[in-house]
Amino acid sequence: MKETVNNHVLQILSFTADKTVELADANSVVGDAIEKDGVSVIPVSSVSVGFAGGGADTESGKRAAHPVGAGGKVDRKPTAFLVFDKDGVTVKSPAASASKPDLMGLVKNLFKPKK
Repeated sequence: MKETVNNHVLQILSFTADKTVELADANSVVGDAIEKDGVSVIPVSSVSVGFAGGGADTESGKRAAHPVGAGGKVDRKPTAFLVFDKDGVTVKSPAASASKPDLMGLVKNLFKPKK
């Protein structure tokens, strides 16, 4: 019985870890290019991954209880944008405290024609 419980715990932990890693693939770091009017922008992000899990083997009254829990988190924050245009390649960095609307404004400005 103990071996079955251990296998059950390992299956749950393995499944959760695998799914967490799937969320943090290479496309999470370097995103797909956005193209418009001869300008291409590629977002670059930092990715943090966390995973935790555990279980217990306890007696509860006349039956054995085997609680198991696991969880994971993937956090992605934009760190730079690579801008490809007729003048070459430039790197644009958002402010460390940039909000989502600030980032959208930055991206929109990258596509404005240069004077």
